[in-house]
Amino acid sequence: YCVCDEYNEVERFINEHPEFNQDYITQAEILRYNAYMSSAIRLSEELRPEFVKVFSEHFQKSYESNLLNEDFFKKINKNEFMILISDERKFLKQIKKREFKRKLKTIRKKLFSIHLRSGYLSITIAGKEFINHKLY
Repeated sequence: YCVCDEYNEVERFINEHPEFNQDYITQAEILRYNAYMSSAIRLSEELRPEFVKVFSEHFQKSYESNLLNEDFFKKINKNEFMILISDERKFLKQIKKREFKRKLKTIRKKLFSIHLRSGYLSITIAGKEFINHKLY
């Protein structure tokens, strides 16, 4: 998977430059986790289990080697993370729920949305703007 190759290259670069401290490593792992999660959600259901296995294995190693500190878990949901590294099937179910919620949010936005922009209130219903009112 390309996203894995990209973050492996980031990891290689950081490891080759000792001037980069733990903060860089932590930030790179946060970015990797979010990129992997985004990829897992976008992948087809046929490819998802294989990718989640790679995702899980990487972070299981990182966790076991104490590479991940409290700053990592300030940005990453620890419960979700622990499911990833301990129960891939349950994690796959969570991804499906997240994907479903995203689809519902997209549908809701297309059906109904309220926006406040530059002092204007606009209400959109079924893709058509009905109210565009200057507030001040």
